[in-house]
Amino acid sequence: RAWSGLPVDVHCHNDFGLSTANVLAAYEAGATGLNVAVNGLGYRAGNAPLDEVALALEVLYGVDTGLRLEMLPWLSRLVEEITGIPLDYFKPITGKGAFSQEQWKTAAAMEAAGVRPFAFAFEPEVVGRTPRVVVGKWSDTGVVVKKLTDYGLTATAEEIGRILLECQRAGVAHHRPLTDDEFLTIARAQGAVP
Repeated sequence: RAWSGLPVDVHCHNDFGLSTANVLAAYEAGATGLNVAVNGLGYRAGNAPLDEVALALEVLYGVDTGLRLEMLPWLSRLVEEITGIPLDYFKPITGKGAFSQEQWKTAAAMEAAGVRPFAFAFEPEVVGRTPRVVVGKWSDTGVVVKKLTDYGLTATAEEIGRILLECQRAGVAHHRPLTDDEFLTIARAQGAVP
């Protein structure tokens, strides 16, 4: 840019999973045009995702992008629906797992201590999301008790142990946390009652 006197755009593909990092490096080096794509859609492994670049600029660099960040999840789902290309569960910011917590003991302790912001890289509400509790292979008994309470169910300590074990097994088998319906099926089968 200094040599040519012209503005510089950057257009990075995600072949090594580094498109966001490369776009941010280009920004630091003076690029003024940062090409991004909703959900990272693009050739080969895709392009730099809009949500990741925008949040990094806002949160890490203090740049006011002018975007309505709370609309990013909606936009992401809309593009997923239109294209038929599913969004990865573990996708940062807009993926279903982005603000999921499988261990309630730690999350509850952080909430009680008033240090919830340390549980996430940024507050989920910034992008119109809220944390959610899920049960899976990394869960503890606290998350089982929390989910049972949320659904107005009770179980003995022994039943809670069995529910946890079955949920962990199912999480491993499914390669993901369980849906609430899957959790409830297991909980009721192990003796949880209203």
